[in-house]
Amino acid sequence: MLNTMLKKSQLRNNIKNFLFKIIYFKNYFTGPGNFDGVKILLYHDIGKVFFEEHIRYLKSKYKIISLSQMLKNYEKGLEMKNTFVITFDDGIKENFELLEIIIRNNFKPTIFITGYVNSDLKFWFSGLSQKKLIQFLNLENKSRLKKIKSNYVNKRESLNHIEIEQMKDYVDFQPHTISHPSLIKCSIDEIKFEIIESSDLVNKISGSVPFAFAPPFGIYDDRVINFLKEIGFKCCLSIKPGTNKKNENLFELKRIGIPKHCDLFEFVSRIDGIWDKIRKLPLLKNYSSFYNQFYEKQS
Repeated sequence: MLNTMLKKSQLRNNIKNFLFKIIYFKNYFTGPGNFDGVKILLYHDIGKVFFEEHIRYLKSKYKIISLSQMLKNYEKGLEMKNTFVITFDDGIKENFELLEIIIRNNFKPTIFITGYVNSDLKFWFSGLSQKKLIQFLNLENKSRLKKIKSNYVNKRESLNHIEIEQMKDYVDFQPHTISHPSLIKCSIDEIKFEIIESSDLVNKISGSVPFAFAPPFGIYDDRVINFLKEIGFKCCLSIKPGTNKKNENLFELKRIGIPKHCDLFEFVSRIDGIWDKIRKLPLLKNYSSFYNQFYEKQS
């Protein structure tokens, strides 16, 4: 049984990598696809070598701007095309290792941070299987908080104040809640607490008022959006893939997920939107990420 599963997994990997290479070399000879609007990339943790390759590729063929500049362009009614914005969720400590690349390439990414920064706490969801994580996300928030207490380990996974201080001139920090819950499982008071406290944290770090919010796991509802608008936020970022046009809803901005181990072949396929099509093939369907699996199971 185990050997059969391993063979299927290897077959999926081989098919996936083969398709990625075909797409890459097609683009190499025909040129990358042009597009109107802005594509926002969503990273969590990415190695320096991979990230360097991604940025070099983007700069050679496209334009990279900050999230704040994107919003300013929208406000002015400016047309944008072939443009990318770089974002990270969670504020993982390894993001600090990318600072040299960010400074050298002169672009400003956005990192959405949680209340885990400046602490030695391990993320409550770290190390959980996809199945176990989905079980936790289906719990009411109070039940989740009770269950995860035993999972807290003294192992720092977030950026600390020393790293943030060195990064803040080159990185735009924005809120991502305090405890990283599923906001649809929170009461309205819990939602307000998570947003306000994380906004205050960002304000303390950066000295500026937050304008963008990214819900943990990309899970939110109208209560979240209504409160964000009420307290003056300009946008909310989802995890739905796609391209953002100036006339689209700023409180459901699309983002393209980039996994931790993503070589240039796979990167090109993801930013072109092709992976979101081929991953639905029967042999690859169960290989897709937690984000796709979670939403597909809810629908």
